[in-house]
Amino acid sequence: MVFEDNIKSNQSSTKMHTVNIAFWSIEIAKKLIFTENDLEKLYYAALYLDIGKIKVKKQYN
Repeated sequence: MVFEDNIKSNQSSTKMHTVNIAFWSIEIAKKLIFTENDLEKLYYAALYLDIGKIKVKKQYN
């Protein structure tokens, strides 16, 4: 998937944050007995959490 590839090529801290958000979102949703379809939707929604960080240039170091 193109979005996941962009995350993988981005800063490692952003990548790990995004992966952690997706992982823990799914783990919580499983405890809440979400359907497989809803788990998949949640996974992609969690990946898009920090979408702005992919293309926004860092202005300050």
